[in-house]
Amino acid sequence: MKEDKIKRAIEQRQKDLEDNQKRMIDNVMDREFRKINIDRVLSTNSKGEDILIVDEDKIKEKVADHFQNCAGTISIDKELPEDWKKEYNSGTHTHIPSFAYDKVLEKISIEEILEAAKELPQGKASLTRDKQLRFPACGYMDDTSFLTNNKLDMERILKIADSFYTLNDIKINKKKSALLIRFKEKKKLKNEINLQFGNEEIGIQPIQHNGSERFLGVWINMYNKSQHIQQQVKNEVMSINKAFTTKKGLTDKMMIYLFNYLIIPIVEYRTQLTVMDGKVLERLMSPFRKILKNKLKMACTAPNAILETNYIYNLNSFTNNQLQAKITNFILQINDKGILGNIMDIRLTSTQNLLLLENNPLYSIDNTTSHVIKKFYKESFTMRNILLMKENNFDLETDNTIIERFKVEGGPTTVRSIISKDTYVNNFKFLQNNNIRYIDQIISLSKRYLLTIKELEDRKYIRLNLKGKLSANINNYEQIREELTISPHTYKLKEYIVKQIDGVDKVENLRGVEIIPVIANTRKDVPIVIELNTGGSLQAVFGRTRKVLPGGLLIAMHMIPITTIEDKDLILEKCQGCNITTWLDVPEAMFSNQERSRIPCIIMTDAKNASTFSRNKWQNGINHYNILGNEKIIFPGISGQIIQENFIYDRILKQQPYLYKSTYSKIHEMIPKDEISVLNNILSQFLKTGNYQPMTNRMQLCKNRLTTTRGRTLKIYIDGSVKFNKTENIEAIFGLMIYDEDNKLLDTIMSTVEDWITVNKTEALAFLAALLIIPENKEVTIYTDSQTNYDNFMAIKQQPHRNNLRDILKFGTSNHIWAIIKNIISHQNLDVKVVKIKAHAEDALHNILDKEIKERYADIQGVNKLEVIPTCAEYRYVLRWNGTIVETNIRRFIRLVTRTKGLEKFLNLNRNDKYRMLEIDWHVTFDYLNVNEEFETYFKTNAHSSKQKRMKVQRLIEEMPTIEQMKKSSYDLYYDLLCQCCNKKEETFDHVWTCRSNRKYMKNLITETIDKLIDLLIQNGVDAKKIIKEDLIDLPMFQRAKDTNEFCFIDMIKGIFPLSLSRIILFFIGVSKEKLARMIGIEILNFIFTKVNSSVWKRRCEAMKQTEKSLGISKMDKKKTDSIFTKEKEKELQSKRYLGNYPLFEGLISVKEHILFGKEILGFMGCGV
Repeated sequence: MKEDKIKRAIEQRQKDLEDNQKRMIDNVMDREFRKINIDRVLSTNSKGEDILIVDEDKIKEKVADHFQNCAGTISIDKELPEDWKKEYNSGTHTHIPSFAYDKVLEKISIEEILEAAKELPQGKASLTRDKQLRFPACGYMDDTSFLTNNKLDMERILKIADSFYTLNDIKINKKKSALLIRFKEKKKLKNEINLQFGNEEIGIQPIQHNGSERFLGVWINMYNKSQHIQQQVKNEVMSINKAFTTKKGLTDKMMIYLFNYLIIPIVEYRTQLTVMDGKVLERLMSPFRKILKNKLKMACTAPNAILETNYIYNLNSFTNNQLQAKITNFILQINDKGILGNIMDIRLTSTQNLLLLENNPLYSIDNTTSHVIKKFYKESFTMRNILLMKENNFDLETDNTIIERFKVEGGPTTVRSIISKDTYVNNFKFLQNNNIRYIDQIISLSKRYLLTIKELEDRKYIRLNLKGKLSANINNYEQIREELTISPHTYKLKEYIVKQIDGVDKVENLRGVEIIPVIANTRKDVPIVIELNTGGSLQAVFGRTRKVLPGGLLIAMHMIPITTIEDKDLILEKCQGCNITTWLDVPEAMFSNQERSRIPCIIMTDAKNASTFSRNKWQNGINHYNILGNEKIIFPGISGQIIQENFIYDRILKQQPYLYKSTYSKIHEMIPKDEISVLNNILSQFLKTGNYQPMTNRMQLCKNRLTTTRGRTLKIYIDGSVKFNKTENIEAIFGLMIYDEDNKLLDTIMSTVEDWITVNKTEALAFLAALLIIPENKEVTIYTDSQTNYDNFMAIKQQPHRNNLRDILKFGTSNHIWAIIKNIISHQNLDVKVVKIKAHAEDALHNILDKEIKERYADIQGVNKLEVIPTCAEYRYVLRWNGTIVETNIRRFIRLVTRTKGLEKFLNLNRNDKYRMLEIDWHVTFDYLNVNEEFETYFKTNAHSSKQKRMKVQRLIEEMPTIEQMKKSSYDLYYDLLCQCCNKKEETFDHVWTCRSNRKYMKNLITETIDKLIDLLIQNGVDAKKIIKEDLIDLPMFQRAKDTNEFCFIDMIKGIFPLSLSRIILFFIGVSKEKLARMIGIEILNFIFTKVNSSVWKRRCEAMKQTEKSLGISKMDKKKTDSIFTKEKEKELQSKRYLGNYPLFEGLISVKEHILFGKEILGFMGCGV
């Protein structure tokens, strides 16, 4: 009796998967049934007597009245506290206009209610009958947060909040408050913290550094870590694993459904603000895969690929779902036109500055930057989203407007493009602290020398400490020096680096060098550079100031270097006399004889011709650290070459100011006057322009003609067609014919189409082309036979404010084209009406266009392509995959990519080696695996169909429980057993079918299979006389039992169906009957499956049971872990491991073929690598 009850419950649960999924989920997950049943109410009558109400209608009325009035009446006059009077004083907030509150207390009109109701989503408002609106006086407040940086400020804020709650009769539970604290160093918070919350003191236990708190639907961690999210995901997996372990009768479809439709959405919700590493997601997913294989009675060695390819078990993975959800949502976020879009722009700008990028991070993040992110910003949501895209070959179509807006002046050669990845990452903090993006920020103005740390300290963009030195994160700078220079003494750049930047990075300013003229610092003994003009050439010499006279005359001691000018430790000594001395011009009274004898060589010149060595060093003169003795002076880490270069370039830029360009301003190129009219045109806004864009020029001529055409009305007929669809010869043309009000043909435009070629795309491009050529002074009617065109246009036209990018991306195909169309409709003053006509009907003008398009295929090479600029104001960041625009629903496309990856992963298994080189009808194979009962649907399931599928999959992956297979998990029990039928050879998968004892059965099975095929052909209308049995017998798959390179009958036992056999079936029944041919193929494979079970496998299993019984092997023994022959097991299994010889499916070529030619994924895979 109990067993019957359990059996009925299991059958009901399986049936609920098809009829009542909610009940099935509640049953499996042991969810409590929470419901309050109010069948009686105790109340008081008008006399004050207690009465018991049991009538259902009266109970409902009484309960509703209670909840509407339980808060009581609080609309009474109150005395405002002094602290709040100024807040409610109209003169306090002068930024609020006086009329802002004029209509706040006015009654809402019925027209306003109706207008608001129209804006509600469908199904959310009903206006078919009058409704009474009741507003309860009981409200609830949740999720209020206060942010501050210390306890005193927090208590001050809480005091204000408590005062506000009291003023407005808001009741809150202060004990439910949560406190998150962030310290510079993570601390374990043990004790409660007491906070003064208004008039009450509350004790709060702070959330630990690795904990989180839920706020507005997301979980927040103060250190921006994701461990708490990982733990939540782990808990969800544990909960479903526990449910599966305790429940009986769970089928494959039930378990997959529960994970895909219950766990995956929960995890997606929990990880809204978290992008997890792929390895972490795989680790979280692993326990569920293990329990799923166990419940399906699969070996733990079964490849994960069979679970995650949608053609077999279709288990969604955390990794794939994250890719789909995050990229889709990220594209919507960065393209948002409201507050969210502005926030994302701010985040992108912040990311650009943090990562030292020269432009928008969506375009600029490369492999080197990705390593920086993984090391320093692995928890950044924006950065991880961009990395997720890059790692999966997704990027964005560039937009020149965005590039110009985010561009950082300078360079253009970046530091990360010159030095190695490891060196860049090691020096990143140093570069970031000093905002160093471009290589010209750390090299000399002549682009020949690397700057030392001391020389960098003189640049204005360098961040110095209180002592005026660069000390933070400089330890790895030597790595940059080793990579870029040829000498540690001169820091001279390697030749190939000079060639790389020479002529590219122009010297347009001093790159942060500030030249301090001597006139600004007249102190004695300051090291200076002096300009001398000898023989018409500019020369810079070194010196030390002696005096600066009131008239601006400089008298300086000439100094000469005793090291080479390039050396990074410049040493100067007094010049003992040279041809530039000017002692004779110095008045005798100005210096004593002793001073004259101590200064052999002196220079007298205008103070404007000299400047100090540095803007922040030696401003008070030479200090004792620089003096070597014998009046020699050393400047550690400073090169005379760099000092002279800075001085000379300053003079050049001052003498030729037209070469100068500020680092801190953006100089936009002026638009030539003869191009202004073209650039302001709508065509140049949405179409590519230039000498090699004949279609754009053709469109411009057409628009000019229509603008000057007499009459106010125009008719435009549009159409598109595709030839040789799903082949490499696919072609597409769309066309327009424009007529005046008298049906006189004014112009004809034809264009070809590439990528994502579908009829819908050709029609959408034709519609776009029509809108682009419409003059603003005309009334235009567009005639189309595309229902999609008509529906999309009406959706945009009738509710333009409701159809945002999220809606446009759901249009199915050609999304970026429809975004442009919406942009035109919303912003251009066009008078357009669209008329849907029936295709190939009696509309003569449309038939003429259709005929014209078909005739153009004969000379398609002479038809130009309309080049559309993919980006527009509605869709600024257009998603691309492998350089091709994603023109379909983004999430569906990413799902296609992930599913194809799963299929490639399955086909690339070593056990599928030869099938990558052979032509397989994978449609038949996978349909055979998934249809195990008559009238089986996606949600229809039972234990029998689940078992049938498991056995088929085991054969497909060669993991039936043969002795060699069982050795992998129970080597101790089976290590010395041989085939139980012949007792001579090891029982491998192939041996089961080639065993000497089974040859007769196999031969009969091949004959019966051929007879079955002939019977099926005859049943489907094929003349028996046309079928020659001998020809079928000669087919390779019916000739050989085993072959490692060609088809054999074992392949059909596994469920692999040869494409050649499908073609033979199509030859007999007709090439157009592909669906029928697949059904015949499935019946053949099912026939083989059934016959093999009864004639071969069943006998083998009976023999195996007898052997296990004689050896005393029980089920419990099989579950034990191997402990005796572990080394022998590992050695034997390693020696028998098969490694594939044939090429792999890589790069998702099938998806590329799908984009280019519209080919089916399975159709491409079936043709081999």
